[in-house]
Amino acid sequence: MNDILTSRFQNYPNKNFIFYKNDIIQYKDFYYFVLNAEKNLTNIRYEYVGIKIQDKLKLLIAISALNRLGKIPVIYPNLPNLKDYINQTQVPITVEDKDITCNNKKCAYKKIDINLDNTQLVLFTSGTTNIPKPCELTYRNFCESSNAWSKAIHFNENNIYLNHMPLNHVSGLCIFFRSLHLNFSMLLDDFNTNQYFEKLKKYSVTHVSMVPSMLNQIIQKYKSCKELKILKALIIGGSSISKQLKDK
Repeated sequence: MNDILTSRFQNYPNKNFIFYKNDIIQYKDFYYFVLNAEKNLTNIRYEYVGIKIQDKLKLLIAISALNRLGKIPVIYPNLPNLKDYINQTQVPITVEDKDITCNNKKCAYKKIDINLDNTQLVLFTSGTTNIPKPCELTYRNFCESSNAWSKAIHFNENNIYLNHMPLNHVSGLCIFFRSLHLNFSMLLDDFNTNQYFEKLKKYSVTHVSMVPSMLNQIIQKYKSCKELKILKALIIGGSSISKQLKDK
Protein backbone atom coordinates (compact mmCIF):
# COMPACT_ATOMS: atom_id res chain seq x y z
CA MET A 1 0.00 0.00 0.00
CA ASN A 2 1.18 3.51 -0.75
CA ASP A 3 2.14 5.78 2.12
CA ILE A 4 -1.13 7.72 2.10
CA LEU A 5 -0.06 10.36 4.61
CA THR A 6 3.06 11.27 2.61
CA SER A 7 1.00 11.37 -0.59
CA ARG A 8 -1.50 13.74 1.01
CA PHE A 9 1.37 15.95 2.19
CA GLN A 10 2.92 16.03 -1.29
CA ASN A 11 -0.29 16.61 -3.23
CA TYR A 12 -2.42 18.63 -0.80
CA PRO A 13 -0.04 20.31 1.70
CA ASN A 14 -2.33 23.30 2.33
CA LYS A 15 -5.64 21.43 2.52
CA ASN A 16 -7.43 21.68 5.86
CA PHE A 17 -7.24 18.19 7.36
CA ILE A 18 -8.30 18.55 11.01
CA PHE A 19 -10.12 21.27 12.96
CA TYR A 20 -9.26 20.96 16.64
CA LYS A 21 -9.67 23.35 19.57
CA ASN A 22 -10.06 26.39 17.28
CA ASP A 23 -6.92 25.43 15.36
CA ILE A 24 -6.82 24.56 11.66
CA ILE A 25 -4.36 21.76 10.96
CA GLN A 26 -3.40 21.33 7.34
CA TYR A 27 -1.87 18.17 5.91
CA LYS A 28 1.61 19.70 6.07
CA ASP A 29 1.13 20.53 9.76
CA PHE A 30 -0.07 17.05 10.69
CA TYR A 31 2.66 15.43 8.61
CA TYR A 32 5.42 17.32 10.38
CA PHE A 33 3.75 16.67 13.75
CA VAL A 34 4.04 12.96 12.95
CA LEU A 35 7.60 13.09 11.64
CA ASN A 36 8.87 15.02 14.65
CA ALA A 37 7.07 12.64 17.01
CA GLU A 38 8.62 9.75 15.09
CA LYS A 39 12.09 11.09 15.91
CA ASN A 40 11.25 11.18 19.62
CA LEU A 41 9.96 7.61 19.61
CA THR A 42 12.76 5.92 17.68
CA ASN A 43 14.35 4.44 20.82
CA ILE A 44 11.33 2.27 21.56
CA ARG A 45 12.37 -1.33 21.02
CA TYR A 46 9.05 -3.12 21.61
CA GLU A 47 6.92 -4.24 18.67
CA TYR A 48 3.69 -3.64 20.63
CA VAL A 49 3.67 -0.22 22.29
CA GLY A 50 1.12 0.63 24.98
CA ILE A 51 -0.23 4.17 24.70
CA LYS A 52 -2.63 6.08 26.95
CA ILE A 53 -3.15 9.59 25.64
CA GLN A 54 -6.09 11.83 26.51
CA ASP A 55 -5.45 14.66 24.02
CA LYS A 56 -7.17 13.54 20.82
CA LEU A 57 -4.76 15.18 18.40
CA LYS A 58 -1.71 13.82 20.22
CA LEU A 59 -3.23 10.34 20.15
CA LEU A 60 -3.59 10.45 16.36
CA ILE A 61 -0.05 11.78 16.03
CA ALA A 62 1.32 8.99 18.24
CA ILE A 63 -0.52 6.26 16.32
CA SER A 64 0.71 7.59 12.97
CA ALA A 65 4.30 8.02 14.18
CA LEU A 66 4.49 4.53 15.68
CA ASN A 67 3.05 3.01 12.51
CA ARG A 68 5.77 4.73 10.47
CA LEU A 69 8.31 3.11 12.79
CA GLY A 70 6.80 -0.31 12.14
CA LYS A 71 5.33 -0.48 15.65
CA ILE A 72 1.88 -1.63 16.73
CA PRO A 73 0.14 0.79 19.12
CA VAL A 74 -1.98 -0.81 21.85
CA ILE A 75 -4.52 1.89 22.67
CA TYR A 76 -5.61 1.89 26.29
CA PRO A 77 -8.72 3.67 27.60
CA ASN A 78 -8.52 6.12 30.48
CA LEU A 79 -10.52 4.01 32.93
CA PRO A 80 -10.20 3.14 36.65
CA ASN A 81 -9.75 -0.56 35.81
CA LEU A 82 -6.85 0.10 33.43
CA LYS A 83 -4.78 -2.62 35.11
CA ASP A 84 -7.28 -5.21 33.91
CA TYR A 85 -6.63 -4.15 30.32
CA ILE A 86 -2.85 -4.26 30.76
CA ASN A 87 -3.06 -7.70 32.38
CA GLN A 88 -4.78 -9.01 29.26
CA THR A 89 -2.11 -7.83 26.84
CA GLN A 90 1.00 -7.81 29.05
CA VAL A 91 1.98 -4.65 27.16
CA PRO A 92 3.03 -1.82 29.49
CA ILE A 93 2.18 1.82 28.84
CA THR A 94 5.17 3.43 27.16
CA VAL A 95 3.75 6.57 25.50
CA GLU A 96 1.60 9.19 27.26
CA ASP A 97 0.53 12.78 26.60
CA LYS A 98 3.82 14.21 27.88
CA ASP A 99 5.77 12.21 25.29
CA ILE A 100 4.05 13.83 22.29
CA THR A 101 4.43 17.45 21.23
CA CYS A 102 2.69 19.22 18.35
CA ASN A 103 5.87 20.34 16.61
CA ASN A 104 5.40 21.17 12.92
CA LYS A 105 9.03 22.14 12.30
CA LYS A 106 10.03 21.13 8.78
CA CYS A 107 12.22 18.04 8.53
CA ALA A 108 13.35 15.53 5.93
CA TYR A 109 10.81 12.92 4.95
CA LYS A 110 10.63 9.67 3.07
CA LYS A 111 7.88 7.37 1.91
CA ILE A 112 7.38 4.10 3.73
CA ASP A 113 6.11 0.76 2.40
CA ILE A 114 3.09 -0.75 4.12
CA ASN A 115 1.95 -4.37 4.00
CA LEU A 116 -1.85 -4.29 4.10
CA ASP A 117 -2.00 -7.53 6.06
CA ASN A 118 0.24 -6.30 8.88
CA THR A 119 -1.39 -5.34 12.16
CA GLN A 120 -1.84 -1.56 12.35
CA LEU A 121 -3.01 -1.27 15.95
CA VAL A 122 -4.74 -2.99 18.86
CA LEU A 123 -8.09 -1.76 20.17
CA PHE A 124 -10.35 -3.11 22.88
CA THR A 125 -13.95 -4.15 22.37
CA SER A 126 -16.51 -2.01 24.17
CA GLY A 127 -17.26 -4.71 26.74
CA THR A 128 -21.02 -4.08 26.50
CA THR A 129 -21.87 -7.76 26.91
CA ASN A 130 -18.64 -9.15 28.35
CA ILE A 131 -15.11 -8.27 29.46
CA PRO A 132 -13.40 -5.96 26.90
CA LYS A 133 -11.01 -7.92 24.69
CA PRO A 134 -7.97 -6.71 22.73
CA CYS A 135 -8.41 -6.99 18.95
CA GLU A 136 -5.66 -6.70 16.34
CA LEU A 137 -6.76 -4.66 13.32
CA THR A 138 -4.78 -4.61 10.08
CA TYR A 139 -4.15 -1.83 7.59
CA ARG A 140 -6.43 -3.76 5.22
CA ASN A 141 -9.25 -3.70 7.80
CA PHE A 142 -9.24 0.10 7.91
CA CYS A 143 -8.76 0.56 4.15
CA GLU A 144 -11.59 -1.79 3.22
CA SER A 145 -13.83 -0.18 5.83
CA SER A 146 -13.15 3.26 4.32
CA ASN A 147 -13.88 2.00 0.80
CA ALA A 148 -17.12 0.31 1.89
CA TRP A 149 -18.30 3.47 3.65
CA SER A 150 -17.41 5.54 0.59
CA LYS A 151 -19.58 3.34 -1.63
CA ALA A 152 -22.49 3.67 0.78
CA ILE A 153 -22.21 7.35 1.72
CA HIS A 154 -20.53 8.80 -1.42
CA PHE A 155 -17.99 11.02 0.33
CA ASN A 156 -16.14 13.76 -1.54
CA GLU A 157 -13.12 15.95 -0.81
CA ASN A 158 -15.29 18.86 0.36
CA ASN A 159 -16.98 16.93 3.16
CA ILE A 160 -16.39 17.80 6.81
CA TYR A 161 -17.01 14.99 9.30
CA LEU A 162 -17.69 15.81 12.96
CA ASN A 163 -15.81 13.18 14.97
CA HIS A 164 -16.90 13.29 18.61
CA MET A 165 -16.64 9.53 19.11
CA PRO A 166 -13.97 8.07 21.44
CA LEU A 167 -10.63 7.53 19.69
CA ASN A 168 -9.77 4.54 21.87
CA HIS A 169 -12.69 2.81 20.15
CA VAL A 170 -13.11 1.74 16.53
CA SER A 171 -15.99 4.20 16.03
CA GLY A 172 -13.76 7.25 16.42
CA LEU A 173 -10.59 5.90 14.82
CA CYS A 174 -12.41 4.73 11.69
CA ILE A 175 -13.59 8.29 11.06
CA PHE A 176 -9.99 9.50 11.24
CA PHE A 177 -8.84 6.86 8.76
CA ARG A 178 -11.78 7.59 6.46
CA SER A 179 -10.79 11.25 6.35
CA LEU A 180 -7.19 10.30 5.55
CA HIS A 181 -8.01 7.59 3.00
CA LEU A 182 -10.77 9.55 1.25
CA ASN A 183 -9.21 13.02 1.55
CA PHE A 184 -11.95 14.95 3.37
CA SER A 185 -11.73 17.12 6.49
CA MET A 186 -12.51 16.20 10.09
CA LEU A 187 -13.72 18.30 13.01
CA LEU A 188 -12.20 16.62 16.07
CA ASP A 189 -14.17 17.33 19.23
CA ASP A 190 -15.73 15.93 22.39
CA PHE A 191 -19.47 15.33 22.48
CA ASN A 192 -21.25 18.26 24.10
CA THR A 193 -24.80 19.43 23.41
CA ASN A 194 -23.96 23.05 24.27
CA GLN A 195 -23.97 25.15 21.07
CA TYR A 196 -24.21 21.92 19.10
CA PHE A 197 -26.05 23.32 16.09
CA GLU A 198 -23.95 26.49 16.11
CA LYS A 199 -20.85 24.32 15.77
CA LEU A 200 -22.34 22.37 12.88
CA LYS A 201 -23.01 25.63 11.05
CA LYS A 202 -19.68 27.25 11.93
CA TYR A 203 -17.67 24.41 10.41
CA SER A 204 -20.18 23.53 7.65
CA VAL A 205 -20.31 19.95 8.94
CA THR A 206 -21.72 17.47 6.42
CA HIS A 207 -21.51 14.13 8.29
CA VAL A 208 -21.86 13.01 11.90
CA SER A 209 -21.72 9.58 13.57
CA MET A 210 -23.30 8.99 16.98
CA VAL A 211 -24.99 6.41 19.18
CA PRO A 212 -28.74 6.70 19.91
CA SER A 213 -28.17 8.11 23.41
CA MET A 214 -26.30 11.08 21.90
CA LEU A 215 -29.17 11.86 19.56
CA ASN A 216 -31.60 11.63 22.46
CA GLN A 217 -29.54 14.16 24.43
CA ILE A 218 -29.57 16.57 21.48
CA ILE A 219 -33.33 16.32 21.07
CA GLN A 220 -33.91 16.72 24.81
CA LYS A 221 -31.69 19.80 24.84
CA TYR A 222 -33.20 21.53 21.80
CA LYS A 223 -36.70 19.94 21.75
CA SER A 224 -36.17 19.42 18.06
CA CYS A 225 -33.80 17.90 15.54
CA LYS A 226 -34.86 19.83 12.43
CA GLU A 227 -31.53 21.68 12.41
CA LEU A 228 -29.84 18.37 11.60
CA LYS A 229 -31.25 18.74 8.08
CA ILE A 230 -28.12 20.71 7.18
CA LEU A 231 -26.22 17.40 7.29
CA LYS A 232 -25.80 15.15 4.27
CA ALA A 233 -25.81 12.09 6.53
CA LEU A 234 -26.39 11.28 10.19
CA ILE A 235 -25.02 7.82 10.93
CA ILE A 236 -26.47 6.03 13.96
CA GLY A 237 -24.77 2.91 15.33
CA GLY A 238 -23.40 1.21 18.40
CA SER A 239 -26.78 -0.04 19.63
CA SER A 240 -30.33 -0.49 18.37
CA ILE A 241 -32.41 2.60 17.74
CA SER A 242 -35.94 2.71 19.16
CA LYS A 243 -38.95 3.24 16.90
CA GLN A 244 -39.77 6.44 18.79
CA LEU A 245 -36.33 7.91 18.15
CA LYS A 246 -36.37 6.72 14.54
CA ASP A 247 -39.73 8.42 13.99
CA LYS A 248 -38.38 11.68 15.42
